[in-house]
Amino acid sequence: MNPSPSAFPAALKALALAASLAAAGLAAADEEDAPASPESAWAPPARVAREAGALPAAALRENLPPADRRMSLLELVDLALGRHPATRQAWASARQAAAQLGAARSRYWPTLTLGASAGKSATTQPTYPGFSTVDQWVGAPQLSLTWLLLDFGGRHAGVEAAREALFASNFQFNQTVQSVVYGVTRGYYLCDTAQGSLDAAEANLRLADTTLELFVRKARVGLATETDLLQARQAQAQAVYDLEAARGGLKTARAGLAQALGMPANAPVSIAPPEGAPSLATLDRQADQLVDLALRQRPDLSAKYANLLALKAQARQADAAIWPAISAQASGSRTFYDAQTDANGKSFSGDSHYNQGSAMLVMSVDLFDGLNLVNKARAARAAAEAAQADLANAELAATAEVVIAYSDVQTAAKKYAAGQILLEASRRAFEAMQIGSQAGLDSALDLLTAQNNLASASARNVQARSDLFLATARLANATGSLLPPPKLARSAARPAAAVSEEALAPVEP
Repeated sequence: MNPSPSAFPAALKALALAASLAAAGLAAADEEDAPASPESAWAPPARVAREAGALPAAALRENLPPADRRMSLLELVDLALGRHPATRQAWASARQAAAQLGAARSRYWPTLTLGASAGKSATTQPTYPGFSTVDQWVGAPQLSLTWLLLDFGGRHAGVEAAREALFASNFQFNQTVQSVVYGVTRGYYLCDTAQGSLDAAEANLRLADTTLELFVRKARVGLATETDLLQARQAQAQAVYDLEAARGGLKTARAGLAQALGMPANAPVSIAPPEGAPSLATLDRQADQLVDLALRQRPDLSAKYANLLALKAQARQADAAIWPAISAQASGSRTFYDAQTDANGKSFSGDSHYNQGSAMLVMSVDLFDGLNLVNKARAARAAAEAAQADLANAELAATAEVVIAYSDVQTAAKKYAAGQILLEASRRAFEAMQIGSQAGLDSALDLLTAQNNLASASARNVQARSDLFLATARLANATGSLLPPPKLARSAARPAAAVSEEALAPVEP
């Protein structure tokens, strides 16, 4: 039974209605996936919540050092370099750049492509007085070769750009390593400072307790007033307050050190105190010598210089893309077929094959592309000019950083020496005032003032020692001297600017 003509418009209307309902349902589903309103938080579906709760762990808690082990700075640096995610990320980026250099070099080689097609075709056409039908199975393997012979230096510039990008990535890896080392060094000294502040606060509390006991005994025999006791209790309360603040500061410093090590902030970290005061050997040099050292060996400057060379090579590659390219192309194929023909009641069949081959030189050039390639070349040259200016700006910043860090080390060294003298003088003054107060020669106010001066001198001495350690670490970081020695063969060095090879010789500390 044939359908009536009126059935087709009805079917089309039903199909259109179904399509519109499906589109509305999809739109509604998309709206449901978004937050319901701007003032309410998004509630993820159960599946998304389960997937978010099953995220793979970063294994940050694996291979943690024992909590009771007191680690030196060198041990902490070695631990951080082996486990910090930042160094692994920079290492992976460097290996990615090495692979991209291999990809750029591959353009010098020909490209050999193997292709094949197979299938069945059927053809029916009218022939007088009837029809003819051809059923055919076809299989055709094909081998093609393309070899770029001439591109006016485009491949060479591409390889040079990839090579310089690899150097930049390697220097950036060194910069990451130096940043990790500096972060650990800074965290270590801040942790040592916090421990020193805690020790000083505990000692100050013991002095406050001793002073309070002294005034309590004197008050029992009528040698101290109520005002003296209140002042002594005030000093003890202040010492307790300072002690709790020091304990909180130590916890904060340990959390910062753990993060610098690539460990969870709540991981237990215990450090061994540094041995003696920091070395002041860098002060034997002039600031100009340290600036020259920084410009030669800072990895971030070397990375910027390599990036500049890469961008210049990319500009040459963009210029070469404007010119024609000449390639050699060759191909060969064999087509197999099995045909069955039926024409006007007569059948024919046969199978065979035929070969095809070609070899030619191909020249290609864009005659008009709306100045696309020209503008790309201009953009590449402008990017290289911007990188040149960025390098100059980075050198200015590095120079200022070295000069300021050098001045900070000088200042910190003088403050540390003065702080030691101040601490010793404050200790002797307190001991003398304590003896005088016991003998009734000095007032309670004088004793409490001497105690506060001793506590202040002790805190200043701890801070001055910390400032000297940190200033020395900043100066080493500013000159690029915090890199650990290489465990394997030294990699090729790139100058941070147009520096001769003789100027790159290492400077003895």
